Amino acid sequence: MIRARSVIVGIVLGLAICAVTPFNNMYLAATPLGGGHFPLAPFFILIVLTLAAALASRLFFRKKPVLTGLELLVSWGFMVVVSGIAFTGLARTFFINITASTHFATVGNRWKEIVAPLVPPAWMPSDPAAVETLYNGLEGGYRQGWLEVLANIPWSAWTRPLAAWGVFILLCYGVMVCLVNLFSRQWISNERMNFPLLRVPAHMTEAYDQGRAFGFFTDRYLLLGLCVPVLLHTINGIGFYDPAVPQVPTLFLIGPYFPSTGFFSGFNKLRIYFYPAFIGFAYLTARQISLSFWVFYLLGGLLFGLFEVIGYQIPSSALGVTFGPTLTRPDETQMIGAYGVFFLFIVWLARQHLFAAVRDAVTFRRSRAAESEWMSAGLSFWGFLAGMILLAAWCAYFGMPLAPALLLL
Repeated sequence: MIRARSVIVGIVLGLAICAVTPFNNMYLAATPLGGGHFPLAPFFILIVLTLAAALASRLFFRKKPVLTGLELLVSWGFMVVVSGIAFTGLARTFFINITASTHFATVGNRWKEIVAPLVPPAWMPSDPAAVETLYNGLEGGYRQGWLEVLANIPWSAWTRPLAAWGVFILLCYGVMVCLVNLFSRQWISNERMNFPLLRVPAHMTEAYDQGRAFGFFTDRYLLLGLCVPVLLHTINGIGFYDPAVPQVPTLFLIGPYFPSTGFFSGFNKLRIYFYPAFIGFAYLTARQISLSFWVFYLLGGLLFGLFEVIGYQIPSSALGVTFGPTLTRPDETQMIGAYGVFFLFIVWLARQHLFAAVRDAVTFRRSRAAESEWMSAGLSFWGFLAGMILLAAWCAYFGMPLAPALLLL
């Protein structure tokens, strides 16, 4: 049984990571603490919590552990989810998206005349000075404490947009929770996915439950494997701050060795990164998945070259920098179509499970939630449907036509 303390610990520590993320990312320009596929800070905190709980159980609570291994895993999961909100999960692009039409408006692009009238007033700060403060910072903010900074933020200009978008964001999180819960039995029980990013935390907490936590962390093979990335990143970290220390290259620009025209022109931008963590995760995942990563990457590069050979060229300017500065050609954005195919593939594999869940929901048949589910699949379906309706109503309330709103959602 999962006790409430594990959820509270995960949320509190996740919020603590969110609090220090702006200082870490913007002021120190250090490695991001949260966000990404495998956030570093939650994993480090999980290691500390596991060792601390194992030590406490051995010294004080031998018969009743402070937190069980499953509860530690739950705390880590909440830290992963919550810590991402302050970075790639939301804040990294959210504030730019709602203020770009004001801050980046110029006489040339005429955003004030073209874009601004189309944006509902409740979606963005009403005071242009508050927008400029967001980008330029508070005057003398570096010399102020956290409480002073919070007190000097022009909250009156931000209250309305944060409240409006807060409703939308909370509904999105509710829809995602229901959707994940709806598919959880399919993924865990039917398809038996191995979840490679979960393997290391799961093994760690399992060893803790079995009383082998200290043995797990002192395993010679584990320590030997840790030496490689720790030594590599330590040397490069010192070299970053002290140029006298040579760095070990982890990025190799192979593109110049390939021609810019011809069958192999698709590899003209090829870069090879050396990331020990990715090598480890590739080892933990299924062989078909790890094989597909590099096989289809090579096939994609050859496809670009094939277009070059047969004379099928789409101008780079047709895409601009919509998807980033490194993707300028439409044929380089095949991942957009891949996401669509991947979604259809997931739905097709889960068709029988989804049919049963919808049938139970429509007929109001009571079904017991599986061990992997927070609630029954039928309740997840109704929660997902209600969330989507409320999201569409939110968009319609602010003037968006129903068809584009449904397409957006």
